[in-house]
Amino acid sequence: MIEPKGASLAMDAEGNQLLAFRTCDEDELERLDPVTLLPQAIVVAERAGQVLLVHDSWRLHWELPGGRLEPGETARVAASREFVVKTGLPAPELEFAGVVTFRFRPDNRLEYGAVYRAHLTSSVDVDAFTLTDEIGALRWWDLVEELPDSADLDLRIAQLALP
Repeated sequence: MIEPKGASLAMDAEGNQLLAFRTCDEDELERLDPVTLLPQAIVVAERAGQVLLVHDSWRLHWELPGGRLEPGETARVAASREFVVKTGLPAPELEFAGVVTFRFRPDNRLEYGAVYRAHLTSSVDVDAFTLTDEIGALRWWDLVEELPDSADLDLRIAQLALP
C-alpha cells in the first residue's frame, strides 16, 4: 500500500484516494451531499478474523466483493446482488457499516461508497469457487498480510469496517 498524502486514509498506485470512512445509520445515505454520487456498494465479509477477497480477472488484483448500483437500486440490494455475482455464494445477512469517500484520478472526482459487513460461517470453502469471466479466485485475508496484487483502498476499507 502506498503511503497516503495529506488527510487521506489510503492511496493506490494510480493516485486514487480513500479520503474518509464514516460510521452512520443507513438512512443517512439518503442525506449525503447530492453533488457527490453514491455509485457503489462494498461488502466486507468476515470469518474468524479474516476477510473474503475476490480476484478480479480484468483488473488483475484482489478486492472486496461489490460493485455498481443499477438504476433505481438501493445500496443494500446492490451489495447483496454483487456479493452473489462476485463470489458465487448465497447472499449473506448484511449489516450497514458506513460510508466511504473516494477521490478518483485523473479528474479528481469525489464518490461515496456504501459499506456493509457480513459474518460468514466456517463452511465457506474458497477452493470450491467456480471461475467466471470476471472473477478468477476467492481467498481469505488476515488484515495484516502484504498483498502486492491488491486494491489498496479496499484493503484499508476492510480494516476500518471491522470492529
